[in-house]
Amino acid sequence: MNLKLLLNKKVREGALTEEQRNSFLASMTDEVAELVLDNNLRQTQAISLAMHRSQQQYAEYQRFMLWLESSGKLDRELEFLPSDEQLNDRLSRGKPVWTRPELAVLVCYSKVMLKEALQEANLLDDPVLAGAVSRAFPPRLVADYGSDIAEHQLRHEIAATQLANDMVDRVGFTFFFRQMESTGASAGDIVRAFTISINILGVDKLWQQIEGHEDSLNAGVQLDLLHILMRLVRRSTRWLLRNRRLNLHCDEMIQAMGEPMALLLNKLPDFHESEWAELWNNEKAQLIDSGVEEPPASTLAAADSMFISVGTVDMALRLQQPVELVARLAFKLGEDLSLDWFMAQIVGLQPQNRWQDLARESYVDDLESQRRQLAACLLEGHKGEDVEQLIGNWQTQQFQLIARWKAMVVELRRGTPDFAMVSVALRELLDLVQSSVDAARSQILVDCHLDCAK
Repeated sequence: MNLKLLLNKKVREGALTEEQRNSFLASMTDEVAELVLDNNLRQTQAISLAMHRSQQQYAEYQRFMLWLESSGKLDRELEFLPSDEQLNDRLSRGKPVWTRPELAVLVCYSKVMLKEALQEANLLDDPVLAGAVSRAFPPRLVADYGSDIAEHQLRHEIAATQLANDMVDRVGFTFFFRQMESTGASAGDIVRAFTISINILGVDKLWQQIEGHEDSLNAGVQLDLLHILMRLVRRSTRWLLRNRRLNLHCDEMIQAMGEPMALLLNKLPDFHESEWAELWNNEKAQLIDSGVEEPPASTLAAADSMFISVGTVDMALRLQQPVELVARLAFKLGEDLSLDWFMAQIVGLQPQNRWQDLARESYVDDLESQRRQLAACLLEGHKGEDVEQLIGNWQTQQFQLIARWKAMVVELRRGTPDFAMVSVALRELLDLVQSSVDAARSQILVDCHLDCAK
């Protein structure tokens, strides 16, 4: 229909005859079929992704369904979706909580809800988001009539549909609901943060690498890998919404962050030391043993550091410092304070309810924020590139609180950290960070007074 509307307009303008239009439509049959089949494939994969983690995420799925219901958008009985009692009964009996047909219904509703919300956003003001319109048409048509497609009479609806489908198919039908639940952001801001995230982190390439090895990978392994990407995009999108919501210009942020992010990600192993390397090599070895090839296994094993890198690059740009210097400092602090190990413990927590799920999410964000604040305060006013001297001075200044934190890490390593332990530890780390920030500010004031006295 969209294609016919476009070509009919050209006929009315006299640029095409009806015969030329019909011939052109017929010549694109195979290309249109490929677009349809690709769309069907992604929808099927979206249902498989939802089903793969349906036991672990059953409560999140249930909350999404309740949200649809409370919004007046869903009639469970009409759609043959289970009641809360049925879901609890399935769970108590150890049966699958959700079925594929039920999840297919929720995937469909998610796309409809998101599409409706996105139509109210000014998506086409951003060149990156406006590009979604062209992706709905065959490449040959885009090549011949690109400017006409950009002015299509249904361009707002097409963009909203394409972006909604892409988000739900890639990162799950609860993604935008979870981001709204966590941050209170609008659908438009969520799709902007999502778009920035996948572009600066190179998620498209990783996604294609995983999909390109579907014949050689066990289906369960492939879905596990895609869930690693989903988790990475969920965290980085949330970071952007919480830290850069007032500046979510896709084109501007991708251009600013893309190159330094690529530089940092290419050199991740060079910026880390022994403890991180051990964690990374163990994770990479597990992926390779599952049949994943070495290059994607290396990248996916560093997913936590890729998330940390978003704040690291942003900090380098904000402080106008070389990204390599900032990365060396941030990751050196992570090594000295066992922050990478601590992050792994937080990620490994197993939530038993909604509040624990949100708490784990908050712990991840808090740890990233505290690590970033600590690095930023040490860099404030720093002109040289001697990271060792910078950290040495800080260690002397904060000796007592550093010793206290390291003693707590030793205590945590003796057992398996739980939610209460992690909460207390984060509070202890915050004391160290705040003391470091206060000391840095005091030093800046002293330096200013000395400069003025001169």
